[in-house]
This record gives sequence, structure tokens and C-alpha cells, in this order.
Amino acid sequence: MTTILKHLPVGQRIGIAFSGGLDTSAALLWMRQKGAVPYAYTAKPGPARRRGL
Repeated sequence: MTTILKHLPVGQRIGIAFSGGLDTSAALLWMRQKGAVPYAYTAKPGPARRRGL
């Protein structure tokens, strides 16, 4: 289930999909400064495979 927060809950864990770019890095810092406890999730699905190889 996906939930979009309208207010940042202070002291609570919040999951965020982390791409490693400047925008999500800034979002993590902002969340910590506001008192939230961010948990960043990343994924590396691996290289795309070519058909016929």
C-alpha cells in the first residue's frame, strides 16, 4: 500500500525510494532535519539482457 504524507511525522520511520540523485539526497536530509527517521530503499535490478544472446 502506498501512502502520500501531508505532514511529516516526527520521530517515526518513513520509507523513501532512493535513487542516489541530488533530489532524494536533499529529501533525506530535509526529513532528518524535521525530526523524521528516513529509511532509504534502493534496488539494482541488474543489466538488461539482450534477446538472442
